Amino acid sequence: MSLALVDLDGTLIPLEAWDPVFYEISSTIAGRIGIEPREFWSLVKALHYQLMRRFSVKAFDWQYLIESVASGFGIYEVPRIEDVLSKYVGGFPVNEGAYELLSGLRRLGLIPVIATNGLRRYQSIVVQALGFSKYIQGIRTSDDFGCVKNCREFFEGAFVMIGDNPVFDVYFPQKFGVRTVFVGDWPKAASKYGELLGVNLSNVKPDRVGDNLTSALRAVSELMGDL
Repeated sequence: MSLALVDLDGTLIPLEAWDPVFYEISSTIAGRIGIEPREFWSLVKALHYQLMRRFSVKAFDWQYLIESVASGFGIYEVPRIEDVLSKYVGGFPVNEGAYELLSGLRRLGLIPVIATNGLRRYQSIVVQALGFSKYIQGIRTSDDFGCVKNCREFFEGAFVMIGDNPVFDVYFPQKFGVRTVFVGDWPKAASKYGELLGVNLSNVKPDRVGDNLTSALRAVSELMGDL
């Protein structure tokens, strides 16, 4: 059986799900520095994007990012991501159709595996707390392979990659012969992330586009019918 790789943040859950975690950490550190939480977080995000453009695994190690920025202000002890995440993860919203997508992939004869740029020590908490672990065979994370979703090993054995990022969920999987289902507004996302990551997506198109996770599942079924 082939694998169906499914992105986590932005696909199964909204990117904003993490906001309470990051806000608490930013507020704690910013209060010690004497700046606004949003000022501190803007510096963390700037470092995040800088490392994303280098396709560095460190771009998704939020503990590293937060500690790096805090140390520039002379702050060397910061909250642990896992501790704060555990407080809020039970209330993380799940995108409509997420569980149905994972179970539907199994009915199609595929093996669902979550494929995320996030680190295992964070994402495993999310996957377990939100009940995704009941539907999947496992998780693939950037620290598993020593690369983000831009290396062949990440996509080994996969029939399809389903996700919301044009670069990591379409451009790179297609380079390694994996079919792709993009979830969201392709032109808007391709313009945003192509510029952000310095990747020319002008000639890149996903095999299918779904407005939501329900239509994404139908798209996977169509792809299987094309075999």
